[in-house]
Amino acid sequence: MDRIDPKLGYERTNLRVWCADCNRQRSRPNSAPGSRLNVRVFRAIRELLAGDPETFPSDLEIKQFVGVSDSSGSYYLVSFLRHRWPSRVSTPRDANPEATG
Repeated sequence: MDRIDPKLGYERTNLRVWCADCNRQRSRPNSAPGSRLNVRVFRAIRELLAGDPETFPSDLEIKQFVGVSDSSGSYYLVSFLRHRWPSRVSTPRDANPEATG
């Protein structure tokens, strides 16, 4: 929430609501709208897995696809997805068809 005209105070008619992207753009003028790193990283992983579903993409591949030099803000997202991604190449269930889990 923000004031339309700072000189008029906090009257109800002088207030406006900002969306998350607009608020980020206003507080960080150099950031591009919709530049949420986790969303971009997730989309990059999805696209890279569509090309090669057998192996999870490396951190370097993800950074290059997204176009950033530092993706540390998405470390936990990448770790979570990497842990949850079923590796079809070296899954113990592939080696032993009777194993369940």
